[in-house]
Amino acid sequence: FIVCFHPDFYPYIEELGASYVMFHIYDLFHKFSNTKEKSSQIGSLVKQANLITASSEAVWEETIDNKDLAPNIIYNAVDFSSFEKKTYVKGAAFNKIEKLPAPRIGYLGAINRKLDFEILDGLAEKFPAVQFVMIGSKGEASVQKDASLFNFYKKYFGRLNVHHIDRIKSEEIPGCLDLMDVTIAPYNMDDSAWAYAAYPLKINEYLAAGKPVVAASSPSMVKYFDDIIINCHTIDEWADAIRKSLMGNGKGTVETRVGFAKSNDWAVRVDKLEKLMSKMLKV
Repeated sequence: FIVCFHPDFYPYIEELGASYVMFHIYDLFHKFSNTKEKSSQIGSLVKQANLITASSEAVWEETIDNKDLAPNIIYNAVDFSSFEKKTYVKGAAFNKIEKLPAPRIGYLGAINRKLDFEILDGLAEKFPAVQFVMIGSKGEASVQKDASLFNFYKKYFGRLNVHHIDRIKSEEIPGCLDLMDVTIAPYNMDDSAWAYAAYPLKINEYLAAGKPVVAASSPSMVKYFDDIIINCHTIDEWADAIRKSLMGNGKGTVETRVGFAKSNDWAVRVDKLEKLMSKMLKV
């Protein structure tokens, strides 16, 4: 039994000759790697797989050409127990963030070309008294491929109210997010972008911390989260959403955000996946 998470690993499946193959489509591989064409190995995987799952309906629809296949969606989730304990790991990142004056706006995740640095730079300029905390590893090489984006990237990180914290351990995430007043998901959103079809993992972590969330809008974000976060298109919408959230008027309450995250715990996803795998093995 082999579980494959990326089409590049298809040759191993051929070599190992497993009796059962599961293919989990966790993102739009061709868009994530900035290529125009889907890998031919995706088709091979789809034909051979006994079970196919995807992280969102949009990811499934863009990857699976066979319309007779019913989608099996396993959304990204959150380890809710790590937030529920309220006993935070306080490492170097926590200490650095805690020393920054409030209010603080936080982003957690990879810092690369998937982010809209034009929006981010505009927000940092509009809110000079707010500290923007970017937690994650920088993928500067990917940003440099777009001259305009890289220019905003340099301006943004050159501002005095913008702070970079390198990638942190998973056990540090709840404590660091607890220090934020507002959390953001400032992804580039057009139909050629990876994030357009994604179900972002970090959103559930933000909500588990009870924090107001402001995000770049896409069909996926509206479909999954519109009742609990503020989705934005323009810089003016972003600025208005930030103001409201800082004043305590973001979407939802601490209780509803935490409740939403709890219903999206990884244990819920595992239960669904276990049922799908059991069904596969009985065929």
